[in-house]
Amino acid sequence: MASCHDNLVSEPLAIASDAERVLHVTVSHLVYPVDEYLLHQLFDGYGAEKKIEVRQMGTYVEASIPFQTRAAAEHAWNLNGRAIYDGCCWLDIQWEQPPNNSTTPVTSLSTIITEWKEDIKELRPVLQDFGVIKPASKSHRKPNAEETP
Repeated sequence: MASCHDNLVSEPLAIASDAERVLHVTVSHLVYPVDEYLLHQLFDGYGAEKKIEVRQMGTYVEASIPFQTRAAAEHAWNLNGRAIYDGCCWLDIQWEQPPNNSTTPVTSLSTIITEWKEDIKELRPVLQDFGVIKPASKSHRKPNAEETP
């Protein structure tokens, strides 16, 4: 009987294997339009999955093409360097780079505010020297009626 723990342990392996079966395809020397439909015509026979992400970049097209298996992606990789049409729309096929999972440490708002206050304290004399701000003056005003007990 499998435990919930077994499922949690195998989950990262499934994510890693997903990245290993995705090809990054760049189509250059565009003379004819290249879209998701055309890429499906090219790669479905190799086991491409239904969703292909296509980005039109002006002079070239980029696509992320997931495959059912790594072996299917390796087979499709053999199209690297070939032209879709005679003499144009060249395929440059690379393995998709896994996303950068480096996490930026979360800084609390109170820490950020404290750091800003310290920076302002350090900058105040410099800004005063350049005449950007006036030196802080102490107020000697009398409290109004609402402020007195």
